[in-house]
Amino acid sequence: MRIKAAQSRLAQSLPDGPQVVGVDVSGGGSSFNVIAFRRGNDARTIPRIRIAGEHTRDRSVLVGKLSEILATTGTAAASESSTPIGRTA
Repeated sequence: MRIKAAQSRLAQSLPDGPQVVGVDVSGGGSSFNVIAFRRGNDARTIPRIRIAGEHTRDRSVLVGKLSEILATTGTAAASESSTPIGRTA
C-alpha cells in the first residue's frame, strides 16, 4: 500500500538541484548495465540508460561510456553497485 502511494505521488525536484547518477554494473553476458539519474526526489523523469553487458565485458569500455555520459549531463556525483541484489560482497 505504501509503495503504491509513493509511485502515485508526483516526482518533484528543484531545477537547480544537483543531478546524481547511480550505476548498476552487470557481470557481462546477458545482463544489462543500468545508469539511473536522480535530481532531488525525482528518479523518474530522466530515462534510464541500459547498456548490454555483452558490450562491456571489458570494463574500460563501460568506463568510457560513463565518462561521456557524465560529461554531457552535468552530473554532480555518481555511485556504483556491482553486488547483485540479495548477495553480499
